[in-house]
Amino acid sequence: MPQHAPGGVEQGYGRKSAEATGMMEGDRAYQGVFPTGKIVNALEGVLPASKEGHPTKDPEYKGGNPPSSTTTPMLLRVRGPGGQSTLKLEPDATVAALKALLEQQTGVPAAQQEERWARAEQEWARKPAAQRTAAAAQQIGKDCGITAGKWMVRTTPDDEAVVWGAVARAVYVQGLCASAKISAGPQGGRAHQKEGQRVICVYTDDFSDKEDALRVHAGLSAALRAALPQRAKWATISYKPDIYTNLGLYYGNADGIKPTIYSKKL
Repeated sequence: MPQHAPGGVEQGYGRKSAEATGMMEGDRAYQGVFPTGKIVNALEGVLPASKEGHPTKDPEYKGGNPPSSTTTPMLLRVRGPGGQSTLKLEPDATVAALKALLEQQTGVPAAQQEERWARAEQEWARKPAAQRTAAAAQQIGKDCGITAGKWMVRTTPDDEAVVWGAVARAVYVQGLCASAKISAGPQGGRAHQKEGQRVICVYTDDFSDKEDALRVHAGLSAALRAALPQRAKWATISYKPDIYTNLGLYYGNADGIKPTIYSKKL
Protein backbone atom coordinates (compact mmCIF):
# COMPACT_ATOMS: atom_id res chain seq x y z
CA MET A 1 0.00 0.00 0.00
CA PRO A 2 1.52 3.36 -0.96
CA GLN A 3 2.58 5.68 1.85
CA HIS A 4 2.60 9.40 1.15
CA ALA A 5 4.51 12.14 2.92
CA PRO A 6 3.49 15.78 3.08
CA GLY A 7 4.37 17.68 -0.08
CA GLY A 8 3.77 20.93 -1.92
CA VAL A 9 1.40 23.05 -3.92
CA GLU A 10 1.03 24.05 -7.55
CA GLN A 11 -1.28 26.39 -9.41
CA GLY A 12 -2.10 27.48 -12.93
CA TYR A 13 -2.86 31.21 -12.85
CA GLY A 14 -5.55 33.26 -14.57
CA ARG A 15 -7.49 36.52 -14.29
CA LYS A 16 -6.97 38.62 -11.17
CA SER A 17 -9.36 37.97 -8.29
CA ALA A 18 -10.88 41.10 -6.78
CA GLU A 19 -11.06 39.92 -3.19
CA ALA A 20 -9.50 37.38 -0.90
CA THR A 21 -10.53 35.70 2.31
CA GLY A 22 -8.51 33.11 4.20
CA MET A 23 -8.74 30.06 6.43
CA MET A 24 -6.02 29.01 8.86
CA GLU A 25 -5.19 25.64 10.42
CA GLY A 26 -2.61 26.00 13.17
CA ASP A 27 0.45 27.71 11.70
CA ARG A 28 -0.35 26.65 8.12
CA ALA A 29 -2.53 28.58 5.70
CA TYR A 30 -4.47 27.18 2.76
CA GLN A 31 -4.82 29.51 -0.21
CA GLY A 32 -6.10 29.33 -3.77
CA VAL A 33 -7.74 31.85 -6.05
CA PHE A 34 -11.31 31.22 -7.18
CA PRO A 35 -13.50 33.28 -9.54
CA THR A 36 -15.83 33.82 -6.59
CA GLY A 37 -13.01 35.53 -4.69
CA LYS A 38 -12.86 32.77 -2.07
CA ILE A 39 -9.44 31.62 -0.93
CA VAL A 40 -8.33 28.31 0.48
CA ASN A 41 -4.60 28.50 1.19
CA ALA A 42 -2.60 25.34 0.52
CA LEU A 43 0.83 26.58 1.52
CA GLU A 44 1.50 29.96 3.08
CA GLY A 45 3.92 32.14 1.14
CA VAL A 46 4.00 29.99 -2.01
CA LEU A 47 0.97 31.33 -3.85
CA PRO A 48 0.08 35.02 -4.23
CA ALA A 49 -3.49 36.08 -3.52
CA SER A 50 -4.07 37.04 -7.15
CA LYS A 51 -2.39 37.10 -10.56
CA GLU A 52 -3.04 38.58 -13.97
CA GLY A 53 -2.93 35.84 -16.57
CA HIS A 54 -3.37 34.69 -20.11
CA PRO A 55 -5.04 31.64 -21.66
CA THR A 56 -3.05 28.55 -20.79
CA LYS A 57 -3.33 24.89 -21.64
CA ASP A 58 -2.77 22.02 -19.26
CA PRO A 59 -1.62 18.84 -21.06
CA GLU A 60 -2.68 16.64 -18.16
CA TYR A 61 -6.43 17.16 -18.57
CA LYS A 62 -7.32 17.00 -22.26
CA GLY A 63 -10.86 18.19 -22.86
CA GLY A 64 -11.80 17.29 -19.32
CA ASN A 65 -11.60 18.89 -15.94
CA PRO A 66 -10.37 21.67 -15.73
CA PRO A 67 -11.08 23.05 -19.20
CA SER A 68 -8.28 22.76 -21.77
CA SER A 69 -7.97 26.56 -22.02
CA THR A 70 -9.19 29.38 -19.84
CA THR A 71 -8.52 32.96 -18.79
CA THR A 72 -9.70 32.30 -15.24
CA PRO A 73 -7.67 30.62 -12.47
CA MET A 74 -7.43 27.11 -13.85
CA LEU A 75 -5.95 24.71 -11.37
CA LEU A 76 -4.84 24.47 -7.77
CA ARG A 77 -3.11 21.29 -6.69
CA VAL A 78 -1.62 20.10 -3.43
CA ARG A 79 0.88 17.26 -3.54
CA GLY A 80 1.49 14.54 -1.00
CA PRO A 81 4.87 12.93 -1.83
CA GLY A 82 8.12 14.47 -2.99
CA GLY A 83 8.46 17.58 -0.85
CA GLN A 84 7.48 21.15 -1.64
CA SER A 85 7.08 22.31 -5.21
CA THR A 86 9.94 24.46 -6.45
CA LEU A 87 8.21 25.50 -9.69
CA LYS A 88 5.96 28.56 -9.48
CA LEU A 89 4.06 29.49 -12.64
CA GLU A 90 4.27 33.13 -13.69
CA PRO A 91 1.31 35.13 -15.09
CA ASP A 92 2.45 34.45 -18.66
CA ALA A 93 2.64 30.72 -18.04
CA THR A 94 3.10 28.81 -21.27
CA VAL A 95 2.36 25.27 -22.33
CA ALA A 96 6.06 24.55 -21.80
CA ALA A 97 5.86 25.74 -18.18
CA LEU A 98 2.79 23.62 -17.54
CA LYS A 99 4.54 20.61 -19.06
CA ALA A 100 7.48 21.23 -16.75
CA LEU A 101 5.08 21.30 -13.81
CA LEU A 102 3.57 17.99 -14.93
CA GLU A 103 7.02 16.42 -15.24
CA GLN A 104 7.81 17.55 -11.70
CA GLN A 105 4.53 16.11 -10.44
CA THR A 106 4.84 12.69 -12.08
CA GLY A 107 8.54 12.22 -12.69
CA VAL A 108 7.67 11.34 -16.29
CA PRO A 109 8.77 13.61 -19.18
CA ALA A 110 5.84 15.43 -20.78
CA ALA A 111 6.68 14.00 -24.20
CA GLN A 112 6.41 10.50 -22.76
CA GLN A 113 3.09 11.38 -21.14
CA GLU A 114 1.75 12.58 -24.47
CA GLU A 115 2.98 9.42 -26.17
CA ARG A 116 1.08 7.34 -23.62
CA TRP A 117 -2.13 9.32 -24.17
CA ALA A 118 -1.80 9.09 -27.95
CA ARG A 119 -1.11 5.36 -27.82
CA ALA A 120 -4.12 4.76 -25.56
CA GLU A 121 -6.41 6.75 -27.85
CA GLN A 122 -5.15 4.87 -30.91
CA GLU A 123 -5.62 1.47 -29.29
CA TRP A 124 -9.15 2.41 -28.24
CA ALA A 125 -10.01 3.74 -31.70
CA ARG A 126 -8.86 0.48 -33.31
CA LYS A 127 -11.21 -1.64 -31.21
CA PRO A 128 -14.52 -2.71 -32.77
CA ALA A 129 -17.54 -1.30 -30.94
CA ALA A 130 -18.36 -4.70 -29.44
CA GLN A 131 -14.94 -4.84 -27.78
CA ARG A 132 -15.11 -1.38 -26.22
CA THR A 133 -15.78 -2.43 -22.65
CA ALA A 134 -14.79 -1.15 -19.24
CA ALA A 135 -12.34 -4.03 -18.87
CA ALA A 136 -10.78 -3.21 -22.24
CA ALA A 137 -10.38 0.47 -21.33
CA GLN A 138 -8.77 -0.43 -18.01
CA GLN A 139 -6.38 -2.86 -19.70
CA ILE A 140 -5.32 -0.15 -22.14
CA GLY A 141 -4.62 2.09 -19.17
CA LYS A 142 -2.39 -0.55 -17.59
CA ASP A 143 -0.63 -1.31 -20.87
CA CYS A 144 0.05 2.38 -21.53
CA GLY A 145 1.08 3.26 -17.98
CA ILE A 146 -1.97 5.43 -17.30
CA THR A 147 -2.80 3.91 -13.93
CA ALA A 148 -3.85 6.83 -11.71
CA GLY A 149 -7.42 7.38 -10.64
CA LYS A 150 -9.33 9.91 -8.56
CA TRP A 151 -12.17 10.30 -6.11
CA MET A 152 -14.40 13.13 -7.33
CA VAL A 153 -15.97 15.41 -4.71
CA ARG A 154 -18.56 17.86 -6.04
CA THR A 155 -19.00 21.15 -4.25
CA THR A 156 -21.21 24.23 -4.43
CA PRO A 157 -20.24 27.91 -4.13
CA ASP A 158 -21.45 27.83 -0.53
CA ASP A 159 -19.15 25.05 0.61
CA GLU A 160 -16.24 24.94 -1.87
CA ALA A 161 -13.81 26.76 0.42
CA VAL A 162 -14.54 24.54 3.41
CA VAL A 163 -14.42 21.33 1.36
CA TRP A 164 -11.19 22.23 -0.43
CA GLY A 165 -9.62 23.31 2.86
CA ALA A 166 -10.44 19.93 4.39
CA VAL A 167 -9.08 18.05 1.36
CA ALA A 168 -5.90 20.16 1.19
CA ARG A 169 -5.16 19.53 4.86
CA ALA A 170 -5.74 15.78 4.47
CA VAL A 171 -3.35 15.57 1.51
CA TYR A 172 -0.70 18.15 2.41
CA VAL A 173 -0.55 17.83 6.20
CA GLN A 174 -1.64 14.24 6.78
CA GLY A 175 -0.15 12.73 3.60
CA LEU A 176 -3.40 10.99 2.67
CA CYS A 177 -2.52 10.38 -0.99
CA ALA A 178 -0.45 11.48 -3.97
CA SER A 179 -2.24 14.74 -4.78
CA ALA A 180 -5.53 16.57 -5.07
CA LYS A 181 -6.72 19.41 -7.28
CA ILE A 182 -9.70 21.69 -7.65
CA SER A 183 -10.81 22.90 -11.05
CA ALA A 184 -11.29 26.65 -11.00
CA GLY A 185 -12.79 27.52 -14.37
CA PRO A 186 -16.05 29.50 -14.61
CA GLN A 187 -18.12 26.35 -14.05
CA GLY A 188 -15.50 24.28 -12.29
CA GLY A 189 -14.67 22.20 -15.33
CA ARG A 190 -16.92 20.54 -17.84
CA ALA A 191 -19.71 22.63 -19.30
CA HIS A 192 -22.40 20.04 -18.61
CA GLN A 193 -22.01 20.31 -14.84
CA LYS A 194 -24.57 22.28 -12.91
CA GLU A 195 -23.78 25.97 -12.88
CA GLY A 196 -21.46 26.94 -10.07
CA GLN A 197 -20.53 23.36 -9.23
CA ARG A 198 -16.87 22.43 -8.86
CA VAL A 199 -15.15 19.08 -8.76
CA ILE A 200 -12.27 18.29 -6.43
CA CYS A 201 -10.20 15.31 -7.57
CA VAL A 202 -8.29 13.31 -4.98
CA TYR A 203 -5.77 10.99 -6.63
CA THR A 204 -4.42 7.51 -6.04
CA ASP A 205 -1.57 5.91 -7.97
CA ASP A 206 -3.32 2.76 -9.20
CA PHE A 207 -7.02 2.51 -10.03
CA SER A 208 -6.83 -1.29 -9.79
CA ASP A 209 -5.69 -1.11 -6.15
CA LYS A 210 -9.12 -1.10 -4.54
CA GLU A 211 -7.69 -1.39 -1.03
CA ASP A 212 -5.73 1.84 -1.46
CA ALA A 213 -8.71 3.60 -3.06
CA LEU A 214 -10.86 2.65 -0.08
CA ARG A 215 -8.14 3.78 2.33
CA VAL A 216 -8.16 7.23 0.69
CA HIS A 217 -11.97 7.24 0.77
CA ALA A 218 -11.90 6.58 4.51
CA GLY A 219 -9.52 9.51 5.03
CA LEU A 220 -11.66 11.77 2.86
CA SER A 221 -14.78 10.71 4.69
CA ALA A 222 -13.25 11.56 8.06
CA ALA A 223 -12.02 14.95 6.83
CA LEU A 224 -15.27 15.98 5.16
CA ARG A 225 -17.53 14.73 7.94
CA ALA A 226 -15.56 16.89 10.35
CA ALA A 227 -15.73 19.90 8.03
CA LEU A 228 -19.36 19.59 6.92
CA PRO A 229 -21.14 17.10 9.18
CA GLN A 230 -24.65 17.78 7.85
CA ARG A 231 -23.77 17.60 4.15
CA ALA A 232 -21.48 14.60 4.54
CA LYS A 233 -24.33 12.51 5.94
CA TRP A 234 -25.88 12.13 2.50
CA ALA A 235 -23.03 12.89 0.10
CA THR A 236 -21.76 10.18 -2.25
CA ILE A 237 -18.44 10.38 -4.09
CA SER A 238 -17.29 8.38 -7.09
CA TYR A 239 -13.93 7.09 -8.30
CA LYS A 240 -12.79 7.35 -11.91
CA PRO A 241 -9.66 5.96 -13.60
CA ASP A 242 -7.65 8.60 -15.47
CA ILE A 243 -7.72 6.37 -18.55
CA TYR A 244 -11.49 6.93 -18.71
CA THR A 245 -10.88 10.68 -18.83
CA ASN A 246 -8.21 10.17 -21.48
CA LEU A 247 -10.60 8.15 -23.64
CA GLY A 248 -13.49 10.59 -23.20
CA LEU A 249 -15.64 8.20 -21.17
CA TYR A 250 -18.04 10.58 -19.46
CA TYR A 251 -21.72 10.09 -18.61
CA GLY A 252 -23.72 9.30 -21.74
CA ASN A 253 -20.67 8.15 -23.72
CA ALA A 254 -21.36 6.34 -26.98
CA ASP A 255 -19.87 3.08 -25.70
CA GLY A 256 -22.31 2.84 -22.79
CA ILE A 257 -19.51 2.48 -20.23
CA LYS A 258 -20.18 3.64 -16.70
CA PRO A 259 -17.61 6.44 -16.18
CA THR A 260 -16.78 5.50 -12.58
CA ILE A 261 -15.76 2.21 -11.00
CA TYR A 262 -16.49 2.87 -7.31
CA SER A 263 -19.17 4.95 -5.60
CA LYS A 264 -19.44 5.27 -1.83
CA LYS A 265 -21.21 7.46 0.69
CA LEU A 266 -19.06 9.60 2.91
